[in-house]
Amino acid sequence: MYILADEKRKPSANGAKNAKQKGLSESFIDRLQLDSESITSIANTLKDIASFEDPVGKVLANWTRPNGLQISRVSTPLGVIGIIYESRPNVTVDASVLCIKAGNASVLRGGSDSLNSSLAIHKCLVAGLKEAGISEHAIQIVDDTDREAVKLMLQGINKSIDVIVPRGGKSLVAEVEKEAKVPVFGHLEGICHIYVDKEADEDKSVNVCLNAKMRRPGICGAVETILIHKDIANSFRTNNS
Repeated sequence: MYILADEKRKPSANGAKNAKQKGLSESFIDRLQLDSESITSIANTLKDIASFEDPVGKVLANWTRPNGLQISRVSTPLGVIGIIYESRPNVTVDASVLCIKAGNASVLRGGSDSLNSSLAIHKCLVAGLKEAGISEHAIQIVDDTDREAVKLMLQGINKSIDVIVPRGGKSLVAEVEKEAKVPVFGHLEGICHIYVDKEADEDKSVNVCLNAKMRRPGICGAVETILIHKDIANSFRTNNS
């Protein structure tokens, strides 16, 4: 199932066909896809996050000053986190639920191509919040594809947003960092490497390398470069070609 947003934000009758008509790449379409397997994966992610230890109130460090003053560094919620991301609708779950787990509210703004998918997922999240007795406003989503909505978020929406987290490609992060009037948690452009050492278990290394690339080649976390120790490079490639 593919759900794509058009200019009027109406669900597409044939999202896969529309995606191809738009000239989107196969890897991009793969990131948009929601099928039974990916939905099960999203549900499992929710269960995993629910099982995490509560990070709030955890003492990260403590020390005593020469005058006897005791100081502690304690983890606390940040407040309201604005999250700007691109095509993958599962980020709607990952980002918002991690925020909830850490005691934060979130304002989400996903890519226009996955808008309807994100809206459907958000509706489910709101239902879960209500059932758990948590304010439905703890997870909010921008349902407007206009760029002005992003500008308002980057300006902090009248000091309602405490920090912005961009999740996407290099150009997105650079644009957010340039325009934001509130703190930004940016990231560098990642290149996913695997290094196979000469002491590594060969069978296990092959399985890891294949899984890292072939499990889902279109995602940003798929391995891009495999580095093999020179002492085993020839034999490793020959035995596993």
